[in-house]
Amino acid sequence: MESSYQSVFLSLAISLFFLFGLITYVFVFPKKKVSLFVLMLLISCLPVISIFRYGTYESGDFNIHVYRTISFVEAIGDGQLMPSWPRDLNATYGYPLFIWLNSLPYYFISIFVLFGFSYIMSAKLFLAGSYILSGLTFWMFAKKNIKSNIAVFTATILYLFAPYHFVDLHFRAAIGETFSFVILPLFMLAIHLLVDKKNVFSVLVLGCVWGVFILTHHAIAVFSLALGTLYFVFLLIHTKQLSTRNILLYLFSLAIGFLLSLYVWLPHVLMATYTYGALLSNPMVSFPHIQDLLFSPYRFGLLFQGPRGELSYAIGYIHLIFVLIGFVLLFISKQLKHNRSELLFYLFIVVGLFIMMTPFSSFIWDTIPLIKSVQFSTRLLVLMTYVTSLIGGIVVSTIKFKKLFLYILIFFTISLTILNWGHRRIIPEITDDTLKQQLWLSTARGEGFFGLGNPKWIDFSKQWIAEKPKAHIEILEGKGEATLIKRTSNEHIYSLVANSDLLVKENTLYFPGWTLEIDTNKTKINPSHEEYPGIITFSVPKGHHTVRLAYSDIPLLRNAKIVSVSTSGILLFYFAFVLSKRMRLFLK
Repeated sequence: MESSYQSVFLSLAISLFFLFGLITYVFVFPKKKVSLFVLMLLISCLPVISIFRYGTYESGDFNIHVYRTISFVEAIGDGQLMPSWPRDLNATYGYPLFIWLNSLPYYFISIFVLFGFSYIMSAKLFLAGSYILSGLTFWMFAKKNIKSNIAVFTATILYLFAPYHFVDLHFRAAIGETFSFVILPLFMLAIHLLVDKKNVFSVLVLGCVWGVFILTHHAIAVFSLALGTLYFVFLLIHTKQLSTRNILLYLFSLAIGFLLSLYVWLPHVLMATYTYGALLSNPMVSFPHIQDLLFSPYRFGLLFQGPRGELSYAIGYIHLIFVLIGFVLLFISKQLKHNRSELLFYLFIVVGLFIMMTPFSSFIWDTIPLIKSVQFSTRLLVLMTYVTSLIGGIVVSTIKFKKLFLYILIFFTISLTILNWGHRRIIPEITDDTLKQQLWLSTARGEGFFGLGNPKWIDFSKQWIAEKPKAHIEILEGKGEATLIKRTSNEHIYSLVANSDLLVKENTLYFPGWTLEIDTNKTKINPSHEEYPGIITFSVPKGHHTVRLAYSDIPLLRNAKIVSVSTSGILLFYFAFVLSKRMRLFLK
């Protein structure tokens, strides 16, 4: 097991080598300006190098996502191009996991697997790629709104080196939230594009990005929608374009996004009654202590994870300094001019987000069920990171800092986080094969998607199954013999010789969509056996039979998937048409 000290030493050594190379370049080529964009991309690579150490993480959700990706890829191989049911999770009994998950990150990881990378390496590539891309997308948005290149650079560094960014990337290994850092700036940029252009292209771009956001992480997407709507209204008022037509264009874009992601969010609304999802309707929202938002309690505030895996939810020290400067500028600076209203808007959002993350806002969370199911108010730190970073950029573009002072500030923004540029420990002994062997047990050990993942027919006191069945099919009553012919994630076929009438248990959890055929004749499934609640049982008459259990989505979910695929197809066709048209104009 590799310790965290090795990771810190590696990060420090590479950073010093990079700094030495940068200083050497500046002195050797004094007339050549260093591209701040290229510099930002190079710096963004530093915190992800440790990700590629051989092995898997000691804690966090990394292994959970690898387990799910293995099952996701298997389900695709079994013909579930938009997977609903995994094959070997929950002690091989399965459960409707993929109906409830935001699927887009798993598709991206699966692409790396398709190209021959291991499952562990594929998850690492996704995390590292998401981090680097987040700097690129934030730069694109900041460049649109801040004219000074050094201010854009500073804001992007703040975004990349925010504490919560590392909590998600390294300590939680939260693939959805990590990729949300990529999508959020694109979402705001698409809103800006709609306000500027107000044409078909801008409407469809915003709709596409919004749909992708929901497919990535619907909780962060909902909060970002609130922020985006406020930003949209702010832009309309600021540019004197507030009109019914523009509001309708915005709503139409959102509707496109909802259609694109229909198969992800609709089950949460209309299919939760098939599960113990009702238990999630009144969850307790957890709040951090106010001081934890200001200062990390570990290693003099420099480490964002405690010795037992506790997480820090600090906003960021340099981020808070820029916020304080922003408040001061509102009252004493005459240089703000057109930036004043924008700075005031972002400072207002910071105050709102801060309040929403503290117990003072508990009555708001209790009043709105849609946000209460988020469970952790600290998810808002994704938005807080975005807003405080932009404030930093506005402050730098307003105040004429001396370059040396600004470089020192950027240096501290980066260096204060160096203890968090890798997971605490890496276990090199764990490989893909290790995780595949443990796949059946992973659900009981923490992979399980509680509440929505549990079909309502099971015994709730036994949420997950920790013992693999001796056989996939068992005869409970009568005499006979069963032989497995085929078993995939969505189809189980047996040859069954019944010497008498039989009562059979097929060790799969029941969920609407499973159907049973005995010699091509549809037969009723009983999921409510007194001794085996939630497990598929059925009766078989005397004789020699072929038994086929098959899963296919119920019409509601199947139609939602058709709508989502059709919407994505139309969008892809339109964007391909626009691209080809522009290419023809370029080649003329």
